Formats: sequence, structure tokens, C-alpha cells
Amino acid sequence: HWSQTSGGVGGYCVPGPKDNVFMDGGSGFVTGSKTITIDAASYCHNITFSGSAVPPTITGNDPNSLNIYGSSIWQNGMTYSVRTTNYQNNNEVRTITSNGVQVQFVNFYETQSLSLLDDYNAQYLYQLAGTWNTNSHRVDIGSSFTANNNISKTINLGSSHVYVNSDSGTFNTNSSFTTLNSGTSTIHIVGVIFNDNYGISGLGGQTYYDVIFESPSSSATLIYGGFSAGNPLNFHNVELKGGGKINGFNKFNLLVFAPYDTLSELHASAPSRSSL
Repeated sequence: HWSQTSGGVGGYCVPGPKDNVFMDGGSGFVTGSKTITIDAASYCHNITFSGSAVPPTITGNDPNSLNIYGSSIWQNGMTYSVRTTNYQNNNEVRTITSNGVQVQFVNFYETQSLSLLDDYNAQYLYQLAGTWNTNSHRVDIGSSFTANNNISKTINLGSSHVYVNSDSGTFNTNSSFTTLNSGTSTIHIVGVIFNDNYGISGLGGQTYYDVIFESPSSSATLIYGGFSAGNPLNFHNVELKGGGKINGFNKFNLLVFAPYDTLSELHASAPSRSSL
């Protein structure tokens, strides 16, 4: 089904990690035939969906992942149902353009950088290496963002608003190999935190900017902080709209509690500017 040119004759070789893939107006998508099925692990360099009058659907279940060695552009209105998408390491500066398309499980392996060119929406996002630049765009995470392995990585959040939307969602940077540049960002933990080991998990010495726990129904541990008063997890402003617990050693510029709610457990260092 592959062609070397847009709208050309099929029979070209299956794409590999060095091949750029284009799905466009010449790809022949029509209402009754618009689905691309990944039925084996698949590879490409850059991948671009654009210009099709009928936005396509791309689908694939594990272990049939899509492995991208370059940048990606999705077409507005398309459906992306590939279970696992890997941005494999190619020692290359790369970009992601989403055009409103939500993706599922995403792994960042690139050791250089991956930068967002617009708002981003993923169900699960794992940063395993390199530098992730949000470029101050909005980021929606369905369940969890995780950057806690033992490979050096940097997160540059700028002024992004990051929404972790599911119940017991997680934003986890708990690794000495993770550099968090929070800028003036705001992380919104939207769902209910009713089990421990979720919420914000960081490492002493890291600094988050603003964090809002949006649910009035939370009751479990919201923040896992540093291990000593001399090296706390740092925050600018944190707002709790429900109950819960804050564990570890943490330093707050401002900690705001919802009226009439109680914090069942609090461990915090006591900076002079703390609201505690």
C-alpha cells in the first residue's frame, strides 16, 4: 500500500526509521475506508497527517507500537487509537504538533529534545530521557506523567497549565536524574486523590511553581516531598480544595486550604514566608 510519492502507485517498501511518512489528500481516505491499522511494530522518521478531506483513523494494539524517530504532525479531526507511541532516540531535536488530537500511552526516549508546537493531550506520558519543552502550551494528561527513572532528563514547563484529569492522577518527578524547570507553570490535579502514591511526587531540591488540587473530595496523600528539612521539595503556591495529607519535607511560599476542610496529616519545613 506504500507509494514513494503522494497519490502514486503502491508497492513501495514498508517505511523504516529513516523514512518520512505522509498521509495526505492523495492517500485516498473516504468515509467508508479511512482506517490505518498497525498490525506489527512500525517505524518511521517524521510522520505527517494533513490535507485529507476525510480525517483518517490510525489504530493499533500492543505489542504493535508506532516508533517515531523524528517529528510528528497530526491532522485536526483524525482519531489516534494506537495504544503505544514511542519517540525513539535518534539524537535529534524534534517537535510534536497535535492539532487537538489525543494520544494514548506515549514514551519519550529521545536524548536531545522534544518540543510542543501546540497544546498536547495524552492519556499516559513517560519521559525517559532528554529535554521536554512544553513551550508554555496547555498539557492534558489523562492519568499520569512519570519522569522518575535513572537517566538524565529535563522538564521545561514555561507558563504551561498542566491538567492531570483522572482520579488518583500522578505527576511524578521523583528522581535525582530529573531536572524540573517549572517556570511560572500551574499543575492542576483535577481528579479525586483517594489512594496514596498519587498526586505530586517530587524530590528534595526540586521546585514546582503553582499546584492546585481541584477536587473537594480528595482524602489521601496529595504531595510526597523531600527527605530532610535541609533539602525540601519546594513550591510557590499550593491550593487544596479538599482534604488529604502532605508527606515529607516541603517548603511553601503560600499554602491555601479550602474553607472548612481539614488536612489529616502535614509534614513541612517552616520557611519564614510559609503560610502555615
